[in-house]
Amino acid sequence: IQPIKDNVKYKNIGNRYTGGPDLPYRYYIWNDDGNYTDGMDKDANNPNNDPIPYIVEYATDYVDDSFLPSKGGDTTVSHAADIARECNASDSNIKWTTDFEEAMKGPIGITKVRIRLKSGVSVPPGSGMYFWINHKIREVDLATNQPMNNGDLIVNYAAHKFNYGDWSYPSYIPGTYPGNHSGWNGDRVIYSGPKVRIKKDESRATASPGDEVTYTLHMSYTDDIGSEGHSGEVKVVDILPKDFKYVQGSIAPSEEFGEPTIGTCADADDINSTTSPCVDGKNQVLIWDLGTRDVNAPGIPDLNYTVVIGAAAKNGTNTNVVKIESPTDASPISQRKADIGLSIDVPSSINIVKSTIENPNYPSPRERTTTSKEINFLMDMRNGKDGNLTELDAIDILPFVGDGEKVIHYNNIMVNRKVPTHFHGTMKFKSADFGQSSNSETTCDYSGKIKYYYTNENPKNINIAPNVSDENKLDNAKSIWCEGDENGPNGCTITSKNFTFTDNSEVTAVRVKGATMEKQSICQFKVNIEVKDNLAGDNYSNSTGASAIGVTLPVLSNSLAVPVVGSSLGDRVWLDTNKNGIQDDGERGVAGVTVHLLDASGNPVKDPANPSQDYVVTTDANGNYEFVKLNSGDYKVKFDIPTGYAITSKDAGDNDSKDSDADTNGEITKTLGVDEHDKDEDLGLTTPNISGNIFDDGDGNTNVNGDAIAKPDGTPLYVTLLDEQGNVLATKPVNDDGTYEFTGNDGVRANKNYKVVVSKEQNATASTLPDGWNNTGEKENNSGNGKDGTVDGIVEVHVATADVPNNDFGINKKPSAQDKSKPSELNPGGTTKVSVPELKKDDKEDGNNTKPKKLKVTQLPTNGKLYYDGNLLSAGDIIDNYDPSKLEVDPDDGDQTVVFKYSVFDNDGQESDSATVTMPFTGVELSGHIFDDGNGDGSVNGSSISKPDGKQLYATLLDKDGKVLASKPIDANGEYKFTGADGVTANTKYSVVLTTTKDSATPSLPDTWNNADGEQPNNSGAGNDGQTNGAGDGKLTLTTSTTETTNPNNDFGINKAPTAVDKNATAQLNPGNDKQVQVPTLEVSDTEDGTPNTITIKDLPNNAKLYYNGKEVTKGQKITDYDPKKLTVDPDNGDQTVVFHYTTTDKAGVESDPATVTMPFVNVQLSGTIYDDGNGDNNINGKPINKPDSKQLYATLLDKDGKVLASKPIAADGSYKFETADGVEANEEYKIVLSTSKDSKTPSLPATWNNADGEKSLNDKTNGNDGAADGI
Repeated sequence: IQPIKDNVKYKNIGNRYTGGPDLPYRYYIWNDDGNYTDGMDKDANNPNNDPIPYIVEYATDYVDDSFLPSKGGDTTVSHAADIARECNASDSNIKWTTDFEEAMKGPIGITKVRIRLKSGVSVPPGSGMYFWINHKIREVDLATNQPMNNGDLIVNYAAHKFNYGDWSYPSYIPGTYPGNHSGWNGDRVIYSGPKVRIKKDESRATASPGDEVTYTLHMSYTDDIGSEGHSGEVKVVDILPKDFKYVQGSIAPSEEFGEPTIGTCADADDINSTTSPCVDGKNQVLIWDLGTRDVNAPGIPDLNYTVVIGAAAKNGTNTNVVKIESPTDASPISQRKADIGLSIDVPSSINIVKSTIENPNYPSPRERTTTSKEINFLMDMRNGKDGNLTELDAIDILPFVGDGEKVIHYNNIMVNRKVPTHFHGTMKFKSADFGQSSNSETTCDYSGKIKYYYTNENPKNINIAPNVSDENKLDNAKSIWCEGDENGPNGCTITSKNFTFTDNSEVTAVRVKGATMEKQSICQFKVNIEVKDNLAGDNYSNSTGASAIGVTLPVLSNSLAVPVVGSSLGDRVWLDTNKNGIQDDGERGVAGVTVHLLDASGNPVKDPANPSQDYVVTTDANGNYEFVKLNSGDYKVKFDIPTGYAITSKDAGDNDSKDSDADTNGEITKTLGVDEHDKDEDLGLTTPNISGNIFDDGDGNTNVNGDAIAKPDGTPLYVTLLDEQGNVLATKPVNDDGTYEFTGNDGVRANKNYKVVVSKEQNATASTLPDGWNNTGEKENNSGNGKDGTVDGIVEVHVATADVPNNDFGINKKPSAQDKSKPSELNPGGTTKVSVPELKKDDKEDGNNTKPKKLKVTQLPTNGKLYYDGNLLSAGDIIDNYDPSKLEVDPDDGDQTVVFKYSVFDNDGQESDSATVTMPFTGVELSGHIFDDGNGDGSVNGSSISKPDGKQLYATLLDKDGKVLASKPIDANGEYKFTGADGVTANTKYSVVLTTTKDSATPSLPDTWNNADGEQPNNSGAGNDGQTNGAGDGKLTLTTSTTETTNPNNDFGINKAPTAVDKNATAQLNPGNDKQVQVPTLEVSDTEDGTPNTITIKDLPNNAKLYYNGKEVTKGQKITDYDPKKLTVDPDNGDQTVVFHYTTTDKAGVESDPATVTMPFVNVQLSGTIYDDGNGDNNINGKPINKPDSKQLYATLLDKDGKVLASKPIAADGSYKFETADGVEANEEYKIVLSTSKDSKTPSLPATWNNADGEKSLNDKTNGNDGAADGI
């Protein structure tokens, strides 16, 4: 018994009715009239379910279990008394518990379940409960502890009682399977192993005699639990309906199933039908032995085969029944069979069905024959009409090459045979026969009525419909037929062709005529041909046409093919590299092996396709070979074993398709069945193997050993196999575990000599190793001691017939000496020595970061002396038993970097490349920065600068006496540094000068640059140096530290003077009088500040007044927080050019050079001309005039209010002009009066002169006058 949740196969039980997943039961209460469940507690395991009024208890033992079938109990009797004993067992004998999980822990689990009504509960009439208990079949038999057997009975018994009455015990008798069981209160389950099942489909639902039908069998072999690794035998038996005949060769897939065996009705008695019983001779029984099949493996492919409907097939439904069986399946036959019906309709005409008669002397499937054999074609002709037919006439055209094309005349159409005829050797007509079918239920009357006719006409010219064409009319002059007998033409003559037969080989078609057919009678026409020297793959196709009096149209039979089958034999010759006798993945075939086919006596078999030659083949590039078109029989396959190869073990493993089948002589004996294709006859060849190891061997002893290695320093190694002549046979990478192996695939053969080369290169004939690696020795068939004497990475290997292992190589990585760099330290000066840091080596074999035992000085320092144990060393000196405390160096004075080189040796004596020891010694440094300062913050800071305005700056170091010690350009980062090499020492007074000239002791800067921002030794950002020689002079003085090696931040601040830009304003109208105009924005800039805001007016214009914020500006006035909108000018009247100068000042207080402001003003004029006009052209023109009749004229200027502003005489050229000084302003309205009197507001002219020609403002002489002509 198992919990509901553990039933993973039939999960639906977990969704049915009521119950918890951790319990083994589900239940359902119905007709709860009276509510007998009211007041019940919820089930403890199911607090959310309806209350159950029952107590469920479990037992884990029996009083006596001998009655159980699993314990050998008798299943043919009732066990009521045993059940009574078990039900009435007292609790002291059998322990009952409601704890399901605890009961599950019993030795054999739970044995009994008891369900009883809770105390005080009454069940109302008509109510009840279903109770389902979830079981799982045990894996082993309780009695034998062995796996369950097919057909074992799984029996369940039950008993019950009500109202404290007596027990009602079961009368159940399990019986024996497959027998029946009986009684009540019990049941049985039949244990079955993996089950086979089958279904059947057909290609059509209706057919007529002569039609073909394809059946499809769908098969499975599974169990309920999806197990793996199990298998069993499977067989299929199929009963065909009466006169349904299997079409030879129609099985598909043929490579999966092969042709069926024809059985008898006894093979199918369990599926035989009483309504349509199987009768031997009338029903074919097809048997397929599917062999061993894996359970739950990918499905058995569908099996397809074709049948032809015979003439005697039953009119109406014909049922086909099939069964599948396996020794593992105990299911009843009802679960292992399938049937399907086909409706047969017999047309009201002649129904012809073509088939063959089995010839015991040449049985089907037919094989190649070298002697004459008969093939017997049979034509069943059935009268489907209700009345008689007379003069039955049938023509059979013998098989001919080309009949697969539409060349056969049938009535008025062209037809072809489904499978073309193709054959070797000879074929000829043998004989004919006619009679009544044994399946005929009415009479086919032929005795004394029929005649046979023959023709030699080209089959392509014969109309197979007897009642069509003059050539088929026997009494017509064009007839192509002559009468013979059942044995042939018998020398008859075809009159129309003047041809007389000499033998049966000339016959192309045979004809029979004359029979009378009662309704539903079946006549048989037999045509026998004789074949010889054919070949597998040949085919003979045949069809017949017929007609009779009583049917209108001729009929044509089905096309029947008789194939010649052949068997084949072969598979593969392969190189069994690992010599296990099994074709493993990656093991290649051996090409070019000669294979002979022999008979059972060892004599050569002739090639069926070339009978004059022995059948000998050669394996292809993949090692495959095959003998084809063979007849069944006993054969031997004989292999010529190539030189240098041996034969592997025979029949290794349990897979015949993967093993070797040849004996030690290279022979395989095989019996071939008919149409058998054996592709499992294999030969495995072996060769000796050469193998070995690559060792990281640097221990310096005389043996090749060490740690396995394949990729020194990550570089793959290769081994190359050379033959005795030094030719490369194979090359391959060394395996990750340092091993290598050459096999027959690589060209290794027995009784040969080879060389193996280890190298970083492929196809190498000499050894080259990665940089830093060397060969330490080689050894053939290495036993752990000694080397081959020549350390060259090549080992000679002598191969006999056995494997040659342990052809080993030793390689070694030379040691490496570690570069050493010591932190910089103060140079001690003089002859004081300093310890050299401990020198170390790295060695793959001896260890890394270890002290070398032996080293060599390979290069001495050029600026110091090297000593060991107080002795001065020379280049090339070797130090044995190196002691780090004894190696010292005496550096030269000043800033020095002492460098020397050394090498180390490993245990194998290999010397490393040189390593470098670097020991820097430093003197005192003095350094600082140059800043583009100018921010006026009292500190030396700003942006780094080295080339103000592109001019290189230099720092010059002076001693206390002002002597130049060194001069260096300021670097791109605005920095300078003097070191001991420049003469800097501790606790010494120096000066540093900033200059534009190297080696200059005088400070200097480019034009417009200054030192206003000062200098600061050891600059902390708090002001400049304040030295007595004055701050901001480009020079600072300091004393170096007594303890520190560096004296940094001796900084200079420089500043570029600000710039004021000349401003030239565009000429503008002079506003006149006391009106002010805004001065253009003054353009100033500063490298450090950007745009300064302090302006100084250096001088004042002499023809104007300057104002700032409405107040007149004075000379030299400094304007802070300059606002361009507030600076204005009032020019004097008239044409004026106002000029003044200004400067700007940066935050550092540096003033720019003066810049000039130029503002031109233009005077406003109003002018005109007086003309002596009078030409009446309506334009003002003519000769200028100022004194008509010598009377002086005046032009008087009036403002818009008529006030006289000015009055001027007309000039001699007739012109006049008023200017700003006259009161003319822009954008104002004026009147001009022409008069003979000065200051007159009224126009007047001398006597006889008038203003008839008018006036014109802005006179355009081509555009008339103003129209007034009033002198204004």
